[in-house]
Amino acid sequence: MLLGKSNPENLVSAYPGVEAYCPLCLDVLVPKCGSIKIWHFAHASRLDCDSWAQPESQWHLAWKQRFPIRNREVSIGCHRADVRLDNGYVIEFQHSPISPEEIKERENFYGNVIWIVDGSRFKKNFDLRLKGDHHTFRWKWPRRTWMTTNSRVVIDFGDFLFLIKKVYSKCPVGGWGIKYIAEEFMEWTLSKNNTEETNAT
Repeated sequence: MLLGKSNPENLVSAYPGVEAYCPLCLDVLVPKCGSIKIWHFAHASRLDCDSWAQPESQWHLAWKQRFPIRNREVSIGCHRADVRLDNGYVIEFQHSPISPEEIKERENFYGNVIWIVDGSRFKKNFDLRLKGDHHTFRWKWPRRTWMTTNSRVVIDFGDFLFLIKKVYSKCPVGGWGIKYIAEEFMEWTLSKNNTEETNAT
């Protein structure tokens, strides 16, 4: 968790000695401020109040830091969205495996969701070919979990991002999408036309 509350109104980032509380459950937070990992908070009780919470990788924390503070770790009901955009869309960052049932549960709860998936482990199995203004792809040994969602899926391959626009689940698994560099993707995500673009086919 990157942000805690120092009082009912103020969000604070982790730094040594700061006193902060969880915005969701008001439990005491402990700042974790080492020399290797991004500074962050953990619940003093060691139990996260959000049942969907998972240990956050450096990849996960770094992605959240790209967004304005007001959009990070927004409490919605009994859960904490990774990012909630001004237009109401929720962005969830997924580094570890997740089941189709968990995906559906989060999508039903949040409504409009954009998934950003860490693709570093399967980049070598993803073959892209430029075709006009988009790329087609073939996915060897695909993560079929991501074929069960109706939401946008963006795969982060490290040096570029790939927004899947259409996937064909029959073997060989393939489809087409749009390739972005991180700066382009952030501009697209935060633009005023984000809702219209996200719903495009």
